[in-house]
Amino acid sequence: MNPFFRTFAIGLALAATSLSLAQNQSITDDIVTDRPDITEASSLIPFGSIQIETGGIYERQEDGALRTELTTYNTTLLRLGVLKNLELRLGFNNINTRNYFDGTELDDVQAGFSPLLLGVKVGISDEDGWVPEAAFIGHINPRFLASTDYRPDTTGGDFVFSMSWNLDIDGFKFSYGNNLGGRFGEFPGLALLQSHALGFDLGNDIGFYAEYYSVSPEGSSTDHFVDGGFTWMASRLLQFDVSAGTGIDNTQQYFVSAGVSYRMDQVFANRSASDGQ
Repeated sequence: MNPFFRTFAIGLALAATSLSLAQNQSITDDIVTDRPDITEASSLIPFGSIQIETGGIYERQEDGALRTELTTYNTTLLRLGVLKNLELRLGFNNINTRNYFDGTELDDVQAGFSPLLLGVKVGISDEDGWVPEAAFIGHINPRFLASTDYRPDTTGGDFVFSMSWNLDIDGFKFSYGNNLGGRFGEFPGLALLQSHALGFDLGNDIGFYAEYYSVSPEGSSTDHFVDGGFTWMASRLLQFDVSAGTGIDNTQQYFVSAGVSYRMDQVFANRSASDGQ
């Protein structure tokens, strides 16, 4: 069996065994998103709800005289709460890539959709003291569901275990979340993923986060990144965000991003059905 699918299946099986443990999972009424940071949230959207998280990213990579600019016009993630501790996930990106050499644009412009993202998030545990709120998240990226310019040779995917804690030190409240997992298909073999994010409530429905993450492909050096950003909760179900980040290895890489997220509650289930789950 393909190494990714074997690991994905094992992780999903472990998460599925915890369904009965997570049936009483408490999910906040306010919107909680998986953007703009790389670290996926450990919380799930409510049963019967649909959440749309979308935005745009401008990214620039420089390696000597070669400069690559990527503009992602649509980074949409659609999340469906099908159980109290299970959500389905559908994502897609519309990307434009341009290359420059010594400031002159080259002819190899690429445009179109990257492979579709299909996945699940499964709740594992609630936060209880030092026990974190935890979830398993897995995606596959079917190669045939991509534009020609971005179609990989094989189907890829990723999986992470997400954990988070809400902390209070002498009245100063903040949160810490991390992801540990892997990505398959983009690199030869399995690339290990890790991310660590700190979140702070600044008041007036404004939040700030700072994050470190890394990608470690088999047989290659690890790439390290840092980023940070702000969120503004315009209402209980509507959030805006801005963020920026950079690579901290030899290849200079920068990005800026902005987005919006909105949740629609009780779309395909009434509240009595939700209470009875």
